[in-house]
Amino acid sequence: MTESNDTLLRDDIAELRKYHLVASGSDIPRGGTALVVPSGIRLMIDQVKSHVRDPKRLERACSTARASSPQLGTDHGDTINRAIALLRANKADEALELAQIANKKYRDNPDLKCLLGRVHLRTTPPDPRSADIAFRKAHELGCNRAELMSLWIEAKKQLQDWVGLIEVTRLADKRVPVAQNSHTRAHAFETLGDLATNRGDTGGAAKHYIEGVVEINNAFERGQVRGRVPELKDLRDSLLEKYVRIAERSWPDPDEYLNVWLATFEAFKFGLRHPALLKLGAERFQSWWSAVEGRGRDDPKAGTHLRRGVDNLGSMVDKLTAEQWPYSGVLASLQRVKSLLSSKF
Repeated sequence: MTESNDTLLRDDIAELRKYHLVASGSDIPRGGTALVVPSGIRLMIDQVKSHVRDPKRLERACSTARASSPQLGTDHGDTINRAIALLRANKADEALELAQIANKKYRDNPDLKCLLGRVHLRTTPPDPRSADIAFRKAHELGCNRAELMSLWIEAKKQLQDWVGLIEVTRLADKRVPVAQNSHTRAHAFETLGDLATNRGDTGGAAKHYIEGVVEINNAFERGQVRGRVPELKDLRDSLLEKYVRIAERSWPDPDEYLNVWLATFEAFKFGLRHPALLKLGAERFQSWWSAVEGRGRDDPKAGTHLRRGVDNLGSMVDKLTAEQWPYSGVLASLQRVKSLLSSKF
């Protein structure tokens, strides 16, 4: 605010101390010295102004600084300000010591819990587990600080706690639902699906992929996609492709190819427009019926599935045509499969 350098500022403060115009001291170490102006000085404000160059500029700067400071009471606000100043000075260890002492003194203060978590994320190396614990306690105590949720989400990402990340972003939505939360959740579902795929849990993988798609589609329906539309659409395409691929992997027997078609059509309803995958689904549908015919016996249940599948394939062709889908060759292939299977009943 004074636009002074460190040396001049120290000299000025020393001069004020000489005349007992400021006092110093604090019961919490670290974070610099707390300076206190004696209350009597406030009575001399007009006389002080007359000796200060551009007092209005200083008053405006002070007002701006106070407005951006935490409104938590003198002790808590000063502690947070000092800890943040230490973080800005790359003194995270000192900020951590300050935050820990304050939290021991005020065990149920939600804002100090948030501060403690914030500092844990800035130490070298970061301690996201301790940060996560602190943020959860801050939330339970009713912390309303704007940065709580974004910091908590960052801790969950560092922990690679994807289930916890979904939980925290949903809590964040209760405050301010934004497109970023939906994207983060959908990405977490994708990661959970990938992990399930790697361990051979194809059913679990398919479930997580579709959950991610539903998350994105719900965001579009709620109109909470501002600024993230291309990213959300790309992520949805990736999830739907993985969903169909995992179905193909799960059902390698032609007798079971109906399940690949059903997964493809479900993905289509959710927004899948990948030409190769739609063609794959239709071909698997056709191959499944060929396998049914090869059994050499009537199967009324299979016949029901055939009729329903042909109807669904027809609706797919109609919708793609109405959308002026540019892949005319694939569209013709879908129509041929429909015509062929329609002749079977």
